[in-house]
Amino acid sequence: PQTFLDDVAIETSVRKGLLTVSGMLRGNLAGARVRAVVRDSGTAVLTPPGIAVQDTGYWRLSTSFEKCHLWSPESPHLYDLELALTDATDKEVDHITLRFGFRELWAEGPDFVFNGVKRHLLATSGWPARGNQSENEVRRSLKAMKEAHCVAFRLHTQPWQRKWLKVADEVGIMIIEEGALWCDGTGTYAYKDDRLWQNIRDHLAGMARRDRNHASLVMWSIENEILHCGAT
Repeated sequence: PQTFLDDVAIETSVRKGLLTVSGMLRGNLAGARVRAVVRDSGTAVLTPPGIAVQDTGYWRLSTSFEKCHLWSPESPHLYDLELALTDATDKEVDHITLRFGFRELWAEGPDFVFNGVKRHLLATSGWPARGNQSENEVRRSLKAMKEAHCVAFRLHTQPWQRKWLKVADEVGIMIIEEGALWCDGTGTYAYKDDRLWQNIRDHLAGMARRDRNHASLVMWSIENEILHCGAT
């Protein structure tokens, strides 16, 4: 459609018991409002008040969500967030559904804290998967990692296909996602060209926008071994 919801970001705070959702309206729509419903296995468990879209197109709603199931590797509980865009007559113009997990992570000195508990990211990694693997194949791979007592997986040298994060949300393994900037021999990248740095910024921003709402995503890796290959 010419008018639609875009750039939606979901933030969950365990410490505050707060769910915050924000985004942009693309196109023009007088009297536009955004409504939200959170569902758990199809049942509505949270219906916050609707919010008016600002003149800039930006909107943001925040609501208490204290009695919720937390997402963790041990209990990968997922919710569905339904968003509806309406016009001044309350007619629905756009509708999207996003999955999310309620969790929060932060750092305390050198410690990684997840849902208030210090965690060690016992992780594995690998080269990007070859071919077009099915979700069942991805699921078998991630479950094998968990059976080896890993709780995290680093997506090596580039953002992988979206199915890896989707299944990681469901299986319960924390994901470290990496940008596609990596060691390829001395002098490969045009470090003195401003266009390189703009391309890098655009790439990393796109990676963040694409995957930031996944419950499994816990850390960004900007690059892999650039300095190791002689970049200065």
